Amino acid sequence: GKSSEQVPAARLIRFNRSKALYAGKHLGAGVAEVLRLYLLGTFLWEMAFEGAKLALGHRPDLRRARLRVYRQALTSGLR
Repeated sequence: GKSSEQVPAARLIRFNRSKALYAGKHLGAGVAEVLRLYLLGTFLWEMAFEGAKLALGHRPDLRRARLRVYRQALTSGLR
């Protein structure tokens, strides 16, 4: 529990990559790819939401940290 708090991007990437791997194993490669793209889309949405909050000046340190995490997750492509 506590050790995963230290690297939130890695935890987010591993957790969501596992979802896609599970879907691929049990539902097929097509479903896994759709799920992977959906998850990446949700990261884009969250980035936009966090960016809007940052633009309004709401807890800027937290917003920047979350934007970094989502950016790393998008860069990984969940692969």
